[in-house]
Amino acid sequence: MKVVINRGLTDIDVGLLCRRFPAVEFVLLTEGAEGVVQLQNADILITNTSAFTPSVADRLTRYATSLKWVHFTTSERTFSRELALSIRMWPSRKALDSHRQRLGACLRAFVVPARRLREAESARASRQWDRHRMWGSVVTLSGLSATIVGLGSIGQAVARKAKAFGMRVRGVSRSSEVPDGVDDQYPYELLDRALADADVLLLCAASDEVTRHSINGARLRCLKASALLVNVGRGDIIVQSDLVEALASRQLAGAALDVTDPEPLPYESPLWGLPNVMITPHCAGAGTDFWCSCCARVRREPRTISCGRDLTDRIDGQSDRARKNAQPWMGGQVRSL
Repeated sequence: MKVVINRGLTDIDVGLLCRRFPAVEFVLLTEGAEGVVQLQNADILITNTSAFTPSVADRLTRYATSLKWVHFTTSERTFSRELALSIRMWPSRKALDSHRQRLGACLRAFVVPARRLREAESARASRQWDRHRMWGSVVTLSGLSATIVGLGSIGQAVARKAKAFGMRVRGVSRSSEVPDGVDDQYPYELLDRALADADVLLLCAASDEVTRHSINGARLRCLKASALLVNVGRGDIIVQSDLVEALASRQLAGAALDVTDPEPLPYESPLWGLPNVMITPHCAGAGTDFWCSCCARVRREPRTISCGRDLTDRIDGQSDRARKNAQPWMGGQVRSL
């Protein structure tokens, strides 16, 4: 089994994967004639949406005659649908359950300010035992209201944990099915109502025509002045200039941002200088086991397909035309990693 890794995935440790999966040949996709040969003999391509450029898509269409599927480690709703209609294989996304790592980032983002851990660290640095001030300012999460925009795997995992803290959970989703941990659910058309009286707003949605710039100045004004905003979805869900204004004027108490618009966040961005902002460089889904978990997921898929079941996380929105154009590779043609 040969797995080609898109060279745009700069943080991948190919040596680690070779040691972890010795029966699999891992190669980084190269340019020119060598890259053509790699694609002709490849079974699987691992990539993310940003590294999957039009040039890579064109090379797949022309040369990837043996490719079984494309595995995305990230997802973009609009991009995925367009891709599914343009290539002759079955694409799947989210090559691992990154909601575990993102869940930890979400919990940290609202536990740190609630428990005044930044103030505690500042006091430690100045060797001050300020128990009286800390005791009176620590916030209890139980009884607070959390609104989660986007109830995919990440949003649902966050909802369950928020509920375990005793929080009241509101969800905003396209689906009418209410998942575990969600007390009230709203469609995107009623987003304003879902934001009212929220203590924490967690953005876990992908960017598309509905969510893009959906959190603007008017929506931020729906929140309490004491509210905290957490974004582990996509940066362009928020109108960033409106967010800066709300934070600077203390109309919004604070924000924890793992994603921004644009990325990387420019040096001159006023967000860097705001004391009520936590910023991480789009790494909420990262973890020491990221790539091994990714390849473990890939390893399971051949058995899934051989049993006549669909890919675990096949990109949604595929039309019948896309499925008919998918390469036939079931049954004995599929081998496990």
